[in-house]
Amino acid sequence: MATDLKTNTKKKSRWSLTEIEAIKDSISKYLVDKASKGVPPRELIDILIKKINELESDLTSQGTLSSLLYIIAMLHIYKRVKIGTKDKRIIEKASDYAHKILVLNGVAPSNSKFSFLYGELYQVRSAIFMSLGQNRNAAIEYLLGLHLSGKSRTNDHSLEYLSMGIRSLNLGNGIDAIHYLKEATLEDLSLANQIRLNSSLLKAYRLAAKISCAEELAASIEASPLIKDEYFQSEFIWEQRCRMVFKTGDVKPLIDLTSEQAFFTESYLLEIILYAYCAKERTWIQRVPKTKTLANKGIRRVNSARFQVARMFEELYDPNVDLTIRIRRLCDFIGSESRDVVNISLLTMVAAARWSLRFEQPWLARFCLREYQTMGYRLSDGKNCDPLGIAKDIAISLTDHIRPYPPSRRSI
Repeated sequence: MATDLKTNTKKKSRWSLTEIEAIKDSISKYLVDKASKGVPPRELIDILIKKINELESDLTSQGTLSSLLYIIAMLHIYKRVKIGTKDKRIIEKASDYAHKILVLNGVAPSNSKFSFLYGELYQVRSAIFMSLGQNRNAAIEYLLGLHLSGKSRTNDHSLEYLSMGIRSLNLGNGIDAIHYLKEATLEDLSLANQIRLNSSLLKAYRLAAKISCAEELAASIEASPLIKDEYFQSEFIWEQRCRMVFKTGDVKPLIDLTSEQAFFTESYLLEIILYAYCAKERTWIQRVPKTKTLANKGIRRVNSARFQVARMFEELYDPNVDLTIRIRRLCDFIGSESRDVVNISLLTMVAAARWSLRFEQPWLARFCLREYQTMGYRLSDGKNCDPLGIAKDIAISLTDHIRPYPPSRRSI
């Protein structure tokens, strides 16, 4: 497979909107045809890389434009595959090549009628970063795409507000997320994006402790055609159960979902497992499936990096592992720079605080609790420090461990 996307000096050429749409349509039909014949995403990427390399020597206006649009199409497919180190190099090299094509063809950032192509390039990069859990980079790349597009970008402002709302929520900026999501107009969005909008807004209201707003939105959704969508029904029920947990502190409504097939998926199971580790009653841990058994039940991505947090908590409760090793494992994990979407980060910190308290590590418990509470304040603009509603008893338990200094001042 050719991976070198070399840059050559290009002469300025004139493109047209008609030409751009024609090439996009041709690429789309080509990929749809390949996909209909069962060609997997990995093979599609290899095919597109080969095509891009073949176009390197074509310095005509159409040739350079085709290279650019094939690169953008290839990056879209990368959203659907597991990305490794080699893939990251290809993505960066392809992105640099695409940017240079735009520059060398005289497409001025923000000021050209073709500047929207910068936006298409950086927004697909944003989606790739989001799939990798690099939420800060995802937001920055999306904002960069908006800036570089300038006035040439499409009038699809509702989709832009939706995209920024989701990225803001993933970062834990709850109030900003609500602002962006409320600016999106439902009628301007496809059915799939209407579902994304309402799901995200329900979650944003809940995590920002605006439960009455979430309940009001839920009531309006129940009277809308969206509730008939099978996928959205699951999201609607999930958010409903999460609000129940927030109000009572009892995780049972979510643990009960493990018996329903609609919730036996990667994303739901990961959160349910973490809720069990967050619960005040340790018995809930026995009610959720272990990660090593999930692969046999059809959960294909249980060995992915996303599930490493669930595997870690299983190991932390393993009495056969020395406690010091378990503490080191937890400290290494929570001290890492990588951060998942906000709801997983919140659950991780509560579960870590709960474990630390159970194994008599009050200082570590207090650190994890404060991280969680800080995220809560950020989500709610300083109004709430328990965004999941499950850490009140931890905070109360730790009041007895407040000291002006650690037990031994020699450690300072």
